[in-house]
Amino acid sequence: MSRALSAALLAGLLLTSSPAVHAAPPDAWNPPAPNELKAGSSAPAPLPVHHKPDLVAQDPIANPQIVHIGASFQVTFKVKNIGAGASAASTARVLVWPSGGPDGPKLMPSTPPVVLKVLPAVQALAPGQEVTVSSGPLTFPAGAPGGVYLVQCTADFPQQLSESNESNNVSPQNGQVKLVVRGASLGQ
Repeated sequence: MSRALSAALLAGLLLTSSPAVHAAPPDAWNPPAPNELKAGSSAPAPLPVHHKPDLVAQDPIANPQIVHIGASFQVTFKVKNIGAGASAASTARVLVWPSGGPDGPKLMPSTPPVVLKVLPAVQALAPGQEVTVSSGPLTFPAGAPGGVYLVQCTADFPQQLSESNESNNVSPQNGQVKLVVRGASLGQ
């Protein structure tokens, strides 16, 4: 008998006598949990993937951009779901902050906002869907100093939704709108 044939017969004998080879079928080694089984099947069901929404505020526009104290203006912006999951209905917010500094207008969050409006009922959004949101009429209060103000918009205010990224709800600094406010009379 040749060596190759002897080795093959010996290997076959070892394999057929090995208890690990003839033990329980593979499904018995790692049985799925009862909640992972498909009805009428022994194959595990795929685990559910929970995709989350991610709402961002984009493209704020103030109209008009030059406003007199006591006169109305309006802010519109887009709320977009850039996440992989659908969002529930949410709220948004518009803030108007005084600006200033040696390098020109910039947001000064240490100063309280002059105008604040929470916008209820931003509709539920599917992944990739966006909606334009309007503040409705806003008015600078009497006594607000003239100057340059920045408009800041926030989606998912006050972070009611569980999102894939909770830190990008506010319109970016470079997307904020400069709003020039003048005193009540034209000369100011």
